[in-house]
Amino acid sequence: MHPGSARLWRFLLALPLMVFTGLPVIAQESASGTPAEQAVRQALPTPIVVFDRSRVIGESETGRRLEARVQEARDRVLAENEALYNELETEERAISQARSQMTDEAFRARADAFDEKVTESRAQQAQKAEAVQDLYDTGLQALEARMNTVLADIANEIGAIAVFERQQVYLVSGGVDITQVAISRLDAMIESDGDIVEGEEDSPTEAPPEPEQK
Repeated sequence: MHPGSARLWRFLLALPLMVFTGLPVIAQESASGTPAEQAVRQALPTPIVVFDRSRVIGESETGRRLEARVQEARDRVLAENEALYNELETEERAISQARSQMTDEAFRARADAFDEKVTESRAQQAQKAEAVQDLYDTGLQALEARMNTVLADIANEIGAIAVFERQQVYLVSGGVDITQVAISRLDAMIESDGDIVEGEEDSPTEAPPEPEQK
């Protein structure tokens, strides 16, 4: 066995944001709404509004809670990866140092067992990384479902016939941006509908195994 041949590589997680293409909605005429919504309505030269998706996700309380939950889970996986790497490196070094005192058969058996342990550890950590990704994806889907409901409600209340994501619009007046209104509405839904990350008590990771006694 060559030194370093079976080391456990760190698993880095990348949690990309999904692309959102905008939400067309049909509006109903209404004179209701908060002062902010009425100001938006009065500024409308045409019944079209925009919102900043990245701000809604990043600045809303729901989005911040989801980000914190995912970051916590990711940090646990990375900590486990580091602990496993150190443990396996120590064990590999011990096997190499004991090589001269072992028969070929005994060394081969111990080396094979070590390689199998590395393979199993890598698979387990990969599953945990996937669980963190699933946590993010599920949370983001729930957040966007709420966001779409909020956007549709705002459009109906202010009489807009279409809602566009701000990045899709070349030039826009600040008076037709409903981002802040959407964030406030989304935050209010936490009290009425609960947190989208509630009920996720089971951690996607487990405590790193204790090093074997040599």
